[in-house]
Amino acid sequence: MLRFENISSTYFFLIIPVILITYWILIMWRNKTKQSLGDERLITQLTKDKAVNKPKIKLILRLIAIACLVVALINPQIGSKMEKVQRQGANVMIALDVSKSMLAEDITPNRLDKAKMIISKLVDQLAGDRVGLIIYAGGAYVQVPLTSDYSAIKMFLSSINTNAISSQGTAISEVFKLSKTAFQTDSEASQCIIVLSDGEDHESGVDAALAQLKEYGVIIHAVGLGTAQGGPIPMGGKQNFKKDHEGNVVITKLDEEKLQSIALQTAGSYIDGHSVTQSVDHLLAQIKQFDKTDLDSKIITDYESQYLWFAIAAFVLLILEFLLANKKSNWWRKLNLFGTYEH
Repeated sequence: MLRFENISSTYFFLIIPVILITYWILIMWRNKTKQSLGDERLITQLTKDKAVNKPKIKLILRLIAIACLVVALINPQIGSKMEKVQRQGANVMIALDVSKSMLAEDITPNRLDKAKMIISKLVDQLAGDRVGLIIYAGGAYVQVPLTSDYSAIKMFLSSINTNAISSQGTAISEVFKLSKTAFQTDSEASQCIIVLSDGEDHESGVDAALAQLKEYGVIIHAVGLGTAQGGPIPMGGKQNFKKDHEGNVVITKLDEEKLQSIALQTAGSYIDGHSVTQSVDHLLAQIKQFDKTDLDSKIITDYESQYLWFAIAAFVLLILEFLLANKKSNWWRKLNLFGTYEH
């Protein structure tokens, strides 16, 4: 199996055509200058000790050496060994509230950004567990299915905003249904849902969904974002906030009781999301309490770098180019018995 570690370094191959074009322009200029100096045969006679082909050979050696150096930078690697590693962990579905109320700045920088910071730091410290990501507002969508590729979670997380779902509201029951479907693919693994929300506008009728999750052994941990005093909802522009039908600025507040109720119904826990570090430490402690189950095997390939061979080849070619003189060699002149070849 072959792969290239630094594929972006292939752009350095562009140096070769640049050198060739420069060399061709230089040759054209030399020929034009030679013609302007006088009789071409006389000039050739005066420069008879200068080899004709050696500069070309030196150029070819330089170009091949440059190509070898570029390949060394790209670093081709050959897979030499493959082994299976059995991972143990739990299934963790993260549900992120992206309703407009999450833009409130009663906690800094705002509720949504604080939630994303918690998720990012949590994912950085997980090991072996599979993680999925659901975003929800008026509807719920699986942004990333359960995976052990944490970089995918962080990549999608960075692009999430409150425009990801057009319909407003907080369809928390949809989150539970989607999570239950995702967990059914591996019913033996320990499973939990981490809800990050301000708890506001959570629809009624979630008790039935929670009861099903409890039967299924799913635990819900809730992270509350916001304050009891609350704050206005920015709508873009300075001092432009969401208003009600009477023109009054809407104040959105953290509903701790609702989030606590959701968590407690599945024997889960609630934590205030003011502190990123405390939130992550709490969630990690809860996840570590799960019985770790054998998940899918991960195939690891051990790659061996091959750059050294190309670096050595470039070094040898540059030494040969340096040792090759521009003048004709005496031994070659002796072999040129008829005086008909120029080198």
